[in-house]
Amino acid sequence: MAIIGKLIKKSTAIGFKRNAKKNSEYKNQLSSLSSLLEIAKITKFGMVHSFHEILKNTDVVSKFQKNVPITYYEEFYGKWLNQTLLGAKNHTWKGK
Repeated sequence: MAIIGKLIKKSTAIGFKRNAKKNSEYKNQLSSLSSLLEIAKITKFGMVHSFHEILKNTDVVSKFQKNVPITYYEEFYGKWLNQTLLGAKNHTWKGK
């Protein structure tokens, strides 16, 4: 049953990507993602997740999805956000 779900999810994602790339909304989101990655590539989070390599890739979205894992808030807070809130510079975002 899990295999069927994965196949349906994959085919839906492929179809969505194909149609979305034609839309200007997708292009705007892609431009925003690239701009944010460019700003954040100097941060510790950006370096750990290789934002500079993501920006070199032709498929920024897929590379981002591969490099930056989905995490629970508690995990992200403990590993990243907590240090930012304590004043760490360039930890998750440029500056403090």
